[in-house]
Amino acid sequence: MEEGNEVVQSGHEVEDQDVVEDASQAPIENDGERAKESENNSPQEDQDDHVVPEPVAVVAEGPIKAQLEVPSSVSSSSSSSSSSSSSLEQEEEKKEEEEKDESKLSSSQTLSVDPSVLIGRSGDLRFVMPVTPDAVNFSLDFRSLTAADWIQRTCFLNVILLFLPLPSWFYIAWFLFWRLCYNGGLGILLNKQSNGQFLTNLYQRITTSRCPLKGPLLYIPKLTFKKGEYDPTQNCAALNTWLCWRVFVDLVLNNDVASYILFCLHFFEAPKELNLLTIGCYILGAFLCWFTIWAKRDAYRVVKDFAWYWGDFFFLIDQNLTFDRIFAMFPHPMYTIGYAFFYGASLITQSYIVLYVSLFAHCMQIAFLSIVENPHIEKTYPSFVNGSAVESETEEYHYLHSDMVVLKNFNYLRAADLFTVIIVIYTMLQYFFDIPKEFLIIQVVVWRVFYSFGMGYVLYKQSEDNKFVMQYLKRGATKFEAFDNWKRIRNLGVVMTWTVFILCAAKLYNWNWYSDPQAFFTRQILGICLVALNVWSSISTFSVLGEFGWFYGDFFFNDVPKRIYYTGIYRYLNNPESITGCAALYGLALMSGSWPMFALAVFSQGCNFLFCHYVEGPHMKRLHGSSVREKSGMEEALETIIEDALDKMVDEAKRTPRGAAMFRHIDRFRDQFQTWSTETKEKLRTETEKFVERIRIEKGFDFPALNKKKKTA
Repeated sequence: MEEGNEVVQSGHEVEDQDVVEDASQAPIENDGERAKESENNSPQEDQDDHVVPEPVAVVAEGPIKAQLEVPSSVSSSSSSSSSSSSSLEQEEEKKEEEEKDESKLSSSQTLSVDPSVLIGRSGDLRFVMPVTPDAVNFSLDFRSLTAADWIQRTCFLNVILLFLPLPSWFYIAWFLFWRLCYNGGLGILLNKQSNGQFLTNLYQRITTSRCPLKGPLLYIPKLTFKKGEYDPTQNCAALNTWLCWRVFVDLVLNNDVASYILFCLHFFEAPKELNLLTIGCYILGAFLCWFTIWAKRDAYRVVKDFAWYWGDFFFLIDQNLTFDRIFAMFPHPMYTIGYAFFYGASLITQSYIVLYVSLFAHCMQIAFLSIVENPHIEKTYPSFVNGSAVESETEEYHYLHSDMVVLKNFNYLRAADLFTVIIVIYTMLQYFFDIPKEFLIIQVVVWRVFYSFGMGYVLYKQSEDNKFVMQYLKRGATKFEAFDNWKRIRNLGVVMTWTVFILCAAKLYNWNWYSDPQAFFTRQILGICLVALNVWSSISTFSVLGEFGWFYGDFFFNDVPKRIYYTGIYRYLNNPESITGCAALYGLALMSGSWPMFALAVFSQGCNFLFCHYVEGPHMKRLHGSSVREKSGMEEALETIIEDALDKMVDEAKRTPRGAAMFRHIDRFRDQFQTWSTETKEKLRTETEKFVERIRIEKGFDFPALNKKKKTA
């Protein structure tokens, strides 16, 4: 909270009421109107003495009302600019009045704010965020519902469509219509709001003119609250715009979910017979639906109502970004695992149509995230997205020359780049020849062993005793030339490892799709999704590591940051290349429909895991020491969630008489066990000392290890 801007929560006791009574009663609309009001309330200033008004103080009065207070410094500076012909007595009287005003202002500045109250800020303006209803809990107490809650519940009218004689394509079109309203309509409006405050400016223009929409726009913000709890004329335009937006979003999002449930119910078919596979699909589908509900509720616990309705597109709040639990496990959980119920519903309905439409809808949501959300997050929270200053430190390395990374930065004038492309083309030509499958499988194994174990051994020896660079130094070369050659070897290993795997998958591809075309196309779609996950993981990894980290530059040079930072995809995983970086292997195996390819995928991931465990891990600990974390963000968040759930269960159990008695017995048993354990350890120690002393006396044998321990103690 900036100095001079004080916010007081409703219900707090005001020590000096004169400060509130002298405040201006004009509504807070925007910065321009506030500046004009300050000019009207202050006296004329001399041309030679310009006075800059201090920031205003915002005081909350009543449920959600704000008033402006003219700071005493403005009147102080204005009175000091009076005519030099005034008498000395008048100046003394004015000084006394100024001192009184300053004392009143200082008393108002001592007012505190409840930490649970969110403080919004739009430009230089501060205001108290109103308490809005919970977005994920549907209250059954109809007396407590607001008009906005009733608008939310209009989505239940979609049930009527189930009883109408409508064609099947209508339910698909109805769901896609609301999905397009969400990702397309809301996305366009949010993009304009992010780039130019389009909605806020539109609201200001309408509400400050004689437009017929002025009355409805001033009334819509009241729908979220009970009658008399909120007055739009006493709050800023940014807050009012967001409250209008909130009502509109509820209408779209609830109908989107309702139309999807309606679509699934229409295409649901009861199974002709129950078998283990069908029961397993139902159990897994129900779990995915439950997991989605839990993930959404846990995400809402973190982001609250403000971020749930994209509040930072309209204004910001005085609160630091906090990402724990579900946000520490998955990137953008609202848009990734938050749509797991799409696939759970597909398993329950046993319908390929539901699966295909769900995949298409999820892709639209990911596009919304990439086009609308991510650019706004990068613009609004640059320090959170870009991490720390470690990036600026690693950008100055002069031994990076836009080298080819896979096929990026390809330069046909560089011999290494040209050689890599030629060998890839020669390898892929094997597809058109009748080559035994065994040879292709052995080729995959050989290149994987070369990449994981051969190159891994080189890096291991380089980390231990700088052996790779020393071989070049003995021949009169420099460490920079050694690193340049290593970069070419590293890139060739990556390219060829994936090239031979793709070639083998293509040769072992099962083209027999006539027997079960739906299962065939489902395999292709799921395989493409896994490949896309791998591509995203590799791009995210490279964006964090950069060329220096991707080529393992820290194995060759010592001038690297000593502290390790976990940003980007590394915020969730310690070694993403050994987890999500292997997703394409299973995707290609699934698309080919070949069990040998699945075995090769498992073998490849196992080699990658061994490389990370025995080469990268020890080197990182040697280089960065204690800053290397033992557990990933996902593991830590999962442990926290489980511990919180167990603590909650224990607390609930202790509230019941039977549970309290059970835990008393457990505590008593634990105390007894600790006492017995302590006594047993003491007896064992005493008996061991007696036995050692007897052996020393009888056999004349001394125990060096025990003597060393005693000296150390």
